[in-house]
Amino acid sequence: REVLEKYRQTTPVGEQKTYYSLECGIKHYTPANKMTLRYVVKRGYNSGKSAARLKKKPPHKATRKIKGFFPTLYSDLMKDVKIHGIKKADYVTILSLASIRMGNIVELLSHGPKAVLGPHISHLSRYFFSRRKK
Repeated sequence: REVLEKYRQTTPVGEQKTYYSLECGIKHYTPANKMTLRYVVKRGYNSGKSAARLKKKPPHKATRKIKGFFPTLYSDLMKDVKIHGIKKADYVTILSLASIRMGNIVELLSHGPKAVLGPHISHLSRYFFSRRKK
């Protein structure tokens, strides 16, 4: 508690980023290696891969996810910047969400080009190569 009091005295109120309450309990200890950006991205990526497997998403959905990856990333970023401002936006969460989406895409692509593009190609082939009635 002494450390917190010193922090409150030496840090301007607008810059304080610590909350302390005697009623709050700590359930577990988080090691330092889990507090790195590398860990957050790796964890998000692996979570995205697992989610795609568990939800049994069809591989052809990867094309839509790839197409929407950067627009969604930009949209998430702009929403957070609009709410919190450019200095206080939660860039770590935005990056974590992007890594989850990327893991999802990679897992869907791992099924191979036929599984990913098959439904799209068969649809196009029916359109272009079907016999047309006169």
